[in-house]
Amino acid sequence: MRDILKELYGNLPYSKNQVKSFAVGQKYVAVLLTNGNIGVSATLMNSITSPPHNILSNPNFSNYEHRIVVNAWVNANINYSEPTNGKADIFDAIDFSPFKSLVMVGYFGSLVQKFVDKGIKITVFDLNEQDVPVEPIAHQKESVANADGIILTSTTLANNTFPNLMSYTNNHTKVYMLGPSTPLTRQIMDMHSGVSGLFGAKFTPFDSEVLHWIEQDGGTRTFLHRMEKVYVLRD
Repeated sequence: MRDILKELYGNLPYSKNQVKSFAVGQKYVAVLLTNGNIGVSATLMNSITSPPHNILSNPNFSNYEHRIVVNAWVNANINYSEPTNGKADIFDAIDFSPFKSLVMVGYFGSLVQKFVDKGIKITVFDLNEQDVPVEPIAHQKESVANADGIILTSTTLANNTFPNLMSYTNNHTKVYMLGPSTPLTRQIMDMHSGVSGLFGAKFTPFDSEVLHWIEQDGGTRTFLHRMEKVYVLRD
């Protein structure tokens, strides 16, 4: 199956002259371009030990650390260049009530609560089975195969679990990618017919506060109020 990050990077080769600064923290990496664009990628607590400039100059797509940094670079370049369908939380943009078998891969606590409040059943999986209320990961393949709707964390691009997860889906499954790590480009939907929507983030140009919180090891909540939730849907 095609490697989304590798293909997107191939269209957006690294140029250090385009970078104003990097921010590396325990939970996120950010790239700030000279034009003010900001791209972020979650680390899932994986350490970035090499300088981002060195990684982007010659990324190894078999290396998780490299893929995280590439994800942030791609997002900084691509998330401002294509028109979006709107600004909204995924729960407000998509009517999930018609789905018969919903699965979430990657635990989004506040979103899960919205499903609970509306009485919509959703089965949740996360690599962290200890600290969050999720199903055993051993059941994930079967649940994904039987799902008609999937909310998929975009961190699956960097950790390279995306190809396997997509291979489990059936031809009628609608997949919605979610999170600040999401590259907001229709190229993803061109590569994968099952992807129906991309829900990610844009930041105000040159917002140094975002980079500050990331360098302070802040997670999504620390910069949530500084990001705009935007989405791209399949035409």
